[in-house]
Amino acid sequence: MHRDNRDEQAKDRLLYVLCALGRLHRQQHRSAESTRYYRRAVDLGDELARINSRPNAQFLSLWKEAKEGLSR
Repeated sequence: MHRDNRDEQAKDRLLYVLCALGRLHRQQHRSAESTRYYRRAVDLGDELARINSRPNAQFLSLWKEAKEGLSR
């Protein structure tokens, strides 16, 4: 299977946006919305980790933030 780098980059950016939205909703005390965005971020992070997509420091930091956001 041929991996499309643009698809991986788009998913990486989506992970960033989902975490930002989770953080924003958490700051506004909207925990249900925050949890929903963090859940999507964790699921996407799991997918990216499974395909070994560019495991860089930013990815790992965002994935960790999403997991911690779910535990709050």
